[in-house]
Amino acid sequence: MFDITEWVASSVFRDSDGIWSSSDRREFAYSDGAGPETYIASVVRNAKDLTSKSAELENSIIDWASEYHLSRNRAQLLSGFDFSGYGNALEVGCGCGAMSRILGEQFENVISIEGSRSRARIARSRTRDLGNVEIINSPFQEIEFKRKFDVIFCIGVFEYSQMFVGGDSPYERILSLFRDYLTETGLLVLAIENQFGLKYFQGSREDHTAVPFDGIEGYRRYSNKARTFGYEELSRLLAESFEEVRFFYPYPDYKIPEGVLSEELLRVPGISELLGGYAARDYPNGVVRQFDERLALRELEKNKQLHFFANSFLVIAARGSVDENIFPQLGIHYSSSRVSQFQTETRFVQGEDGSISVLKTRVADDGNHPARRVEHKQVKSEWHQGESIGSEVLLRSLDTGLSLKEVFSPAVSWVRFLTDEGQDSDGEVTVPGHYLDCLWKNCYRNGEDVEVIDQEWVWPERIPLRVIVIRAIYSSVCEIQEISGIQHGLTDSRRRRLIVEIGRAIGITLTKSDFERFIDLECEFMEAVFDIPRSKFEPRLRLSLRSRRALEIASGIFQKIATFRRKVFYRILLARQSSPE
Repeated sequence: MFDITEWVASSVFRDSDGIWSSSDRREFAYSDGAGPETYIASVVRNAKDLTSKSAELENSIIDWASEYHLSRNRAQLLSGFDFSGYGNALEVGCGCGAMSRILGEQFENVISIEGSRSRARIARSRTRDLGNVEIINSPFQEIEFKRKFDVIFCIGVFEYSQMFVGGDSPYERILSLFRDYLTETGLLVLAIENQFGLKYFQGSREDHTAVPFDGIEGYRRYSNKARTFGYEELSRLLAESFEEVRFFYPYPDYKIPEGVLSEELLRVPGISELLGGYAARDYPNGVVRQFDERLALRELEKNKQLHFFANSFLVIAARGSVDENIFPQLGIHYSSSRVSQFQTETRFVQGEDGSISVLKTRVADDGNHPARRVEHKQVKSEWHQGESIGSEVLLRSLDTGLSLKEVFSPAVSWVRFLTDEGQDSDGEVTVPGHYLDCLWKNCYRNGEDVEVIDQEWVWPERIPLRVIVIRAIYSSVCEIQEISGIQHGLTDSRRRRLIVEIGRAIGITLTKSDFERFIDLECEFMEAVFDIPRSKFEPRLRLSLRSRRALEIASGIFQKIATFRRKVFYRILLARQSSPE
């Protein structure tokens, strides 16, 4: 444990909770609610594994508030950066300590400041085994420091400046303070929502005011609340205090990031194909779709505006210059929802000749895992600038003048490719197990040939071709039916019947037996890779095949039941806490 008095010039004392406070501190009126914070405090207090990659904590997620504070994805915001040359960090607004934990695992010394007393306690509990992390309960602007820091982290906090900092220019003042507390080679790492994020045009509520379109309209309703900034305005603000500013883009946003991309990667042709796989969320209400983001992203790419409409920014600002190697790749994507032995990092790396390689590696594999039904391979492929067969089909599905056969005609060459790769035994074609994930999104046409990428999965035995066909069509139909205005033939809620018709259109006759084998394979795969029991996954899959509309109704009912149960749970939790022992 380092001596905090060597760093802090203000008069502070350490209380019985292990938190440092000033005698004249003011309480910070910010909270996720008494119920959620009481629950999170209990989870953290009783946890044995407090690390940033703790599955124990993540398994305790029951709602949006607990997801934000306990999700392992939080660490992915910074995992792709190399801060090894920096020793001392200051965190401004640490909340319940999720990022404090991450910083404590990476830096020599960390001071984390939090204005809310209850959240500071949780942050201290989350870092209780880290002697290099100290928590100060105080507004940041009321603390003075003796020494300067190598890096200052401001994650999801800068937007609140005008609520808690006085003066006519609160945002400029905070950035000036950040600069003053950095060494000559120091960095500011700032994460914030984008005022003009594409999801807000979809109708997602503004994260701080909960008013749809509030940021887009200039925050006219609540002048004293938090506000975010667009790319140009934020760039100008930072340029007033820092010599170099570099933007990075967490997707779908900085809160629960699945990937972080550089500005250079956003300019690479075909990048919208990757971005279309990130589903933006309206926290805590789920996904909002007024239009299809995948199609919008394609148009933004054509007009070089992806950076302007990204949902979040992650910015590194330097007093001097930003080390080019601080982010040693063009971008990084994480597959962290899988069981631990199959979790991967996919890095996009540019070679000396300008070509881009896509490298997928396992995060950690010590070999001490239970045997799984499927085998995983680490793969390398080259970046494709063209459209996948999945994208070709998606775009054709919007053309109401095309027949079903014409919409899915790009998949005919895919069927021919797999047939050539297969073996015919007693009238049934089977393909090798490494074609398990040969879905249309992973396949590209090159004349009459088909190139397959990202083949990381290997099934232990040969797979019937018709099962792969169902798998590919089902995946495509689920994506297409999210779009409004698709041609009438694709709107059928009875997906099994629609899949049979599409199969016939590409030359494949599908039977009831084929669907049963598809269901068996999907259930085994989901249990092996995501640890989802068949008893939970199979009913949902069967309902999805029988009737998409019925699945939506059932999901809505279950969501309402879950919301009601959480409310009751929080009331009981608070009642127990307030009752005398």
